[in-house]
Amino acid sequence: MTRKIRCALLINNLCLVVLTLLLVACNTTTVIKAPTPTAPVSKAKAHYIASEISESISGSIIGQGYGESMNPIMGDNTILIIKPVPFDELEEGMIVAYRDKDANRIVHQLVLKVNESGVAKGWNNKKVDNEFVTENNLIGVI
Repeated sequence: MTRKIRCALLINNLCLVVLTLLLVACNTTTVIKAPTPTAPVSKAKAHYIASEISESISGSIIGQGYGESMNPIMGDNTILIIKPVPFDELEEGMIVAYRDKDANRIVHQLVLKVNESGVAKGWNNKKVDNEFVTENNLIGVI
């Protein structure tokens, strides 16, 4: 391996470490509480519409959001359509659904993907999620 290639690989790895440290450091910032999203349709109508859309997406499932971690776009009672995707098709910035170690469904934004794992974070959370997104716990994308 030439010296230039070794230097390029070293710089690439160093950049990944710095990016990870920056993400961790960003978790200490103050988060402004966002307004709770609302929709001009009833919950029953939203479920009906989601069911109609879900039927056209192979393998998709319907879920319901809760909490404030994804405000102002998603909040309590947000109806979600989760589309299964292979892990290798995930990209940073996608909203992913995965199961934590206690089998709870988590829906957060993928903020970092390196090799076989990803790091997710709720928009209003100060810290990244405690668990990695992997091929084994991935449900799909919103």
